[in-house]
Amino acid sequence: MDKDNRPECVLTISNVVCTFSTGCPIDLRHLAMNGMNVIYKKEMGLVSMKLREPNVTATVWSTGLVACAGCFNEEEALAGAKKVARCLWRLGFQVKMCKFKITNVFGACSLPFRIDARAFSGAHPKNASYEPELSPGIDFRIDELKACLKIFTTGKLTITAPSVEKVQREVEIIHHVSLPFQQVERDERKLDDVFCQKGDG
Repeated sequence: MDKDNRPECVLTISNVVCTFSTGCPIDLRHLAMNGMNVIYKKEMGLVSMKLREPNVTATVWSTGLVACAGCFNEEEALAGAKKVARCLWRLGFQVKMCKFKITNVFGACSLPFRIDARAFSGAHPKNASYEPELSPGIDFRIDELKACLKIFTTGKLTITAPSVEKVQREVEIIHHVSLPFQQVERDERKLDDVFCQKGDG
C-alpha cells in the first residue's frame, strides 16, 4: 500500500470465524457435564466452549456443527478447530473433523486521508449506500469478493470477507477508488488567524 510514496495502510485482522462438522451427533448434556470451560445454553440448543491456547470460543450444536471464533489468522483458526475436535474426541464422541471452512474474516484499517462520503457514494451507486441520518458510514459491497465494508469520512474502514486474502484485496480496491474523493482538511490555525484579523479590524 506504499506505492508512489503514499502513506501505508496498516490492516489489522480482529477476528477469523470458521466452521467444521464432527461427522457425528453431539450429546450437549454430556458435553456440558464433562467438558471444561463450557456453558450449556439449553434454550438456544448449543454449548459454548472456551479454549485458552489458541484463544478460541467454540459454539457446538447437537447436529455436530461447530463454529470457532476469536483467532487472528487462518492458520490459528485451523489449529483451534483441530483442538476443539480433539477435546470432543476425548469426551467419547466419534469425531471425524470434516467440511472445515473459513466463513468470515473481520478486519480494520485507516486510509491516510479523509473521504468525501457524498461524492464517493454518488460516484458508485451500484456498490455504495450512504444514509447519514441512519449511519455515519458508507456501506460498500464488492459482490465478486463476497465482501462488504463500512467506510467512514475519517478514512477508517471496517471490512468483512470470507478470507484474509479477500480482505486484503478489498482494502487495495477501496484505497484505489477512493483516491479521487479525498477530502481536504481545513487548517484550523489559519481559520483562527482569519477570524482574529477580522476581529481586529
